[in-house]
Amino acid sequence: YFTMKRVNGRTLREILRQIRRRDEATVRTYTRSRLLNAFKQVCLGVAYAHSRGVIHRDLKPSNIMFGDFGEVLIMDWGLAKILPRSLPGRVRSHRAGQSRWATRHGEVIGTPGYMPPELALGQLEDVDERADIYSLGAILYEIITLRPTYTGRDARTILKKMLKEPLIKPSERAPELDVPPDVEAICLKCLAKTIDQRYRSALELHDAIEAFLEGALERDRRRAQGQQALDEARAHGDQYQALTRRVDGLAGQIAQQRAALPPWAGVERRRELWAAEENLDAARRDRTEAYTRAVQTLRHAIEQDPDLAPAYEGLAQLYWQAFREAERSQDRGSELHAEALLRELLRIHPLPKFEQRLAGD
Repeated sequence: YFTMKRVNGRTLREILRQIRRRDEATVRTYTRSRLLNAFKQVCLGVAYAHSRGVIHRDLKPSNIMFGDFGEVLIMDWGLAKILPRSLPGRVRSHRAGQSRWATRHGEVIGTPGYMPPELALGQLEDVDERADIYSLGAILYEIITLRPTYTGRDARTILKKMLKEPLIKPSERAPELDVPPDVEAICLKCLAKTIDQRYRSALELHDAIEAFLEGALERDRRRAQGQQALDEARAHGDQYQALTRRVDGLAGQIAQQRAALPPWAGVERRRELWAAEENLDAARRDRTEAYTRAVQTLRHAIEQDPDLAPAYEGLAQLYWQAFREAERSQDRGSELHAEALLRELLRIHPLPKFEQRLAGD
């Protein structure tokens, strides 16, 4: 008999299965971000083993354990291979000198769907740390698609598909999951059938995932700031529209007052008209300020999140309204300026509705 540490927790296989079944508690707890952070820990564990000359050769979701307190453990080293290298501090084993423990050339080692082509073909002389990189890629594939790389009715079918059929890209395998392009590229590099095209080390793979996660956090922050700016712009836009209606109303009233006022009217009769004109000037100034703030905050929203479509729509609407007002007032300079701003915006982000309006058909 032998003694091992008891580990309480759940395997990654169980977690992914519950996510596929849409178990609410599991989906809420094990988000993609959390699973990718756990995957980083797996990469570090594998990198440490590699630094000691040990290759796992059977990495798969059922061998990744999530402990009760957030620890991530790599289990089942029964198929591990100790590389014959003279490394300081590397693992040594009595198995190296006993032929009955040696893996024979041509023998298939590992689990179909997670083993690399060189292991599936029994080409043991080609097996090094990058065999585990392939297996890590297969685990990553399942994390981001909730599906294994290859499926089949038996191990032979799976191996045949892996050796002869191209891998379906994660984004095509699970389009509903919105797989990030950067993670897909990392995954496909790990799963390259040619050994030299994979990451050179598990540490390099870890760094790639970490760079993505840091970038994702920054993108989330900028997206949130863009949404906040959009909300502020909408408030300024509503104020601008309200002041536009006020300006139009005051202008109409003043026009009526002027028409009803005879040329010989005295100062007392003109005071009411002058007060209305002052109110109109103040409303126009306020409207211009609201317009400027709306435009500035919408531009800021686009700077933070270039994919924020409502910001482009809102900005185009403001430019178009400014263009129409200048056109009505026969202010040719302002009209050309607003048109130029709108055309430049449409060049960056096409909006057919406004392109048709500018065409003037």
